[in-house]
Formats: sequence, structure tokens, C-alpha cells
Amino acid sequence: MVHPQYSPQEALERVKLMMKYDTSKTLNENVESIKQPINEIVFALPAVPWLLAGGGASVLAGIGTWIYNTQGGGDSFTKTKAFFAGCSKNMKDLKPTVDKSTYRGAADSIYNAIEGIGTNKDSIKAALNSMPTVADLCALNSWYSTQYGDLYDDLDSDIDGTDFTKYVWSAIAPKIADAEDDLSQAKTGGGKTDGGKTGGGKTGGGKTSSGYKACTGTYSMGCTSEAVKQVQSCLGLVADGKYGPKTNTKLKEIGFNSFQDSDVDKICNKQTTTQTTAQPTQTDDIVQVDAEDSTDLLK
Repeated sequence: MVHPQYSPQEALERVKLMMKYDTSKTLNENVESIKQPINEIVFALPAVPWLLAGGGASVLAGIGTWIYNTQGGGDSFTKTKAFFAGCSKNMKDLKPTVDKSTYRGAADSIYNAIEGIGTNKDSIKAALNSMPTVADLCALNSWYSTQYGDLYDDLDSDIDGTDFTKYVWSAIAPKIADAEDDLSQAKTGGGKTDGGKTGGGKTGGGKTSSGYKACTGTYSMGCTSEAVKQVQSCLGLVADGKYGPKTNTKLKEIGFNSFQDSDVDKICNKQTTTQTTAQPTQTDDIVQVDAEDSTDLLK
């Protein structure tokens, strides 16, 4: 039998010392004084609802790197693959915000949309859209992998070209943008403070918590609007409506330092033209390729 290191009285005195128990006060007065700093510590922690508590700065940094890399360069296939790969690596630190039946049902819905003849792309997009956070998307991916196989491989095999952006990446991208905002607020202390009141939100001058100002008519760095969102979609970027450095770089590549409402169609048409101008070199031999094989070749 292991004997306790301290007697009950000694243990009590040590606890009092650790908790800065003031012997001149009553028990209730001490409890109130102890509760206050505890509440301050709890609410000073980053308010990221889709992250498990207790990870600390190292977890925030790792998750932040994953989110940043996913939004980096590359087409929608590359970014989606990077996202699901990160899901597998970071799942231990993620906390789904929906119950099991919801993300499992969404995974089952995607499998049913892929299985058999044809692919129900609308059903796939609806299932992905039904997941409110990156943690929920990762939970869906985890369940799918357990039950049916690799989710990314199945999506990649059944959905081609621009349809992949339209039905898959467009549903994932907003959740990644939201995650980036959550992490940004956590790093700058914009989480829950003052007894649970949330920091951030709209501030003076029409600026949002992320520092982007609502704009209309003319669009440049630092503003946010639906027109920016439309242009980002045409450029193959995360369509979050925020005109940041990545959007600016892409626009400069096609000759725009800023744009107006009248430029939106020009930008989108310019992108469409750029994507379709590269034609295969014709040869004297005519090769017959059926529709299904041609789709595979384009991937």
C-alpha cells in the first residue's frame, strides 16, 4: 500500500498556498477571488469552435500552415487534394461542430452520388456545402475513407475540368476562408473575452474584423464585395469576396491593378479565353476517341 506523501492537513495547507488562499477572508470570499482569474484564463483562449482546446500555440501554427498551404497556388484539384491530406494529419486536433449522423450521412450521400452509372454532381456539392466548418469536412472525409475508400480519388475520377471547381472546390473554399479568419482572430486575441462576449465583428468605417472594407463600383486592395467574389471565382482563387494580395497578384498578371463593375465580364472572359486558346497540334492522322476516353485525357 502506498502511503500519501502529505497528511490531510498538510495537503490542505499546500492547496491553500497554491491558490493564494487569504486566511483573513471567509471561504466564500476566497472562492470568488479564485473564480475570477480562472474565468479570465478560460475566455482569453482563442475562440475557434472547430478546434479542440488545449493544443496551444503549436497546434494553431500547424493548423494555420495547413490552411495557408491549401489556399496557395495550383488548380482546384491540387488544392482539394492538399486539403484532404491535411485533414488526415490534423484530425486529432479538430472538433466537428455537427453530430456524427450529419457528417456520416453526407459521406454516404456522396458515395451514392458517385456509385453506379453517372454522377449526381448537385448531390455531391450539397453534401459538401452542408458541412459548416473545415473540421466537419474532415470528419466527413474520415468517415468516407473508413467506409468507402479515398474521397479525393473518387471525386477526381468522376468529376472533370471546370466541373470540379464548380461542384467540389467551390463548396470547400469558403470553409477554408472562414477557418483562416478564425485563426487570424485567435492570433490577434479576437476570440471570446469579457465573460464570453465575442470580439471582432464590424467596426467603425464599415470595416469587418478581418480589416476589409465593403466597397461598390470600384474595387482595389483591402475591400470586400460580391463583385470581388465573382472575379475570384473566374481567376480560380478562393471566392471569399476579400480583395487581398493573392487576388491582386492574379489580376496584375492579366493587366488589372484594380477593377470596376464594367471590368468583371472582361476579366472573366479573358480567363475563359486564356484557358481555351491552347489547342492540340493537328496531325495528318485522324485518331478516333470516344467521349468517355476524351474526358479522361483532359484530366
